[in-house]
Amino acid sequence: MMPVAVVGSVALDTIETPHGRREGVLGGSATFFAGAARFFAPVRIVGVVGDDFRAEDERLLHDLGVDTALLDRRPGRTYAWHGRYGPDYANATTIGRHTGVFEDYSPQLPAAPELGALFLGAIAPPLQKHVLESWPDVPLAALDTREAWIEEARHDVLELSARVDWLIVNVFELAALTGQEAIEAGVEELFGRGVRGIVVKRGAEGATLFCGSTRLSVPAVRASVVDPTGAGDAFAGGFVATIGHARDGDHVDAWAQGLRRGAALASVTVEGFGLEALAAVDRGELDERADAIEVRAEPSGPCASG
Repeated sequence: MMPVAVVGSVALDTIETPHGRREGVLGGSATFFAGAARFFAPVRIVGVVGDDFRAEDERLLHDLGVDTALLDRRPGRTYAWHGRYGPDYANATTIGRHTGVFEDYSPQLPAAPELGALFLGAIAPPLQKHVLESWPDVPLAALDTREAWIEEARHDVLELSARVDWLIVNVFELAALTGQEAIEAGVEELFGRGVRGIVVKRGAEGATLFCGSTRLSVPAVRASVVDPTGAGDAFAGGFVATIGHARDGDHVDAWAQGLRRGAALASVTVEGFGLEALAAVDRGELDERADAIEVRAEPSGPCASG
């Protein structure tokens, strides 16, 4: 099975929720993606950390089976985010952010490795573009973003969205990217710009996949929320690692399975701080959660995505 590569942030975060406060929590978009995707494919993480990155954090990644050979170590401070969640856990208030060694990070990438899929986490569009152009022959590429990058470089995000197989965004990012409040209108806007496949994360309402005339939806899974950080990246990890190994002719079934697994992994992630719950869950429990999720489908049709 060919590995999945993820490019994104590796962070040491401070998290405050109604369940307490934790400092120096291992997080970041690449970390949560890798912690989820490793159940279904070998994972290579591409990112950068500072000299404050602890041996136990790297050991945890190794114990999860994540390949860190492309994780750069540089003098300075690891990317750090300090966020606070209110009682509804809906959105975090950013108390502080230190970009540290991630500020001017540009990875020195080896010649294109054999990969099953590539996930570009929610990082600066020029960095996403650099990786995409360095590894142009990856069979499947998926892209995430965030509102700050859309506000700063909307044209670049739109251009990149049309160059990958899948765009994975939440409802707020979709609205910011398209100017459309309704999900269907935003999706049509992106299809008109050449985007091939879209997964819209709808928070407590689940997620919906759009590709050609195919539309698949899954509900959110009930969970005891401790820390919502990283749930969206974990969702992407389950989805991309699953569809990255779909055989010709079974794509729609693979998309449905990817949605189930993504929703299950998101529900696991929120049950602990950082990677706690993702590291503790076993494959059997995860499969039980995923198998219990119903995928609602509309009639399928042609799709340009692979």
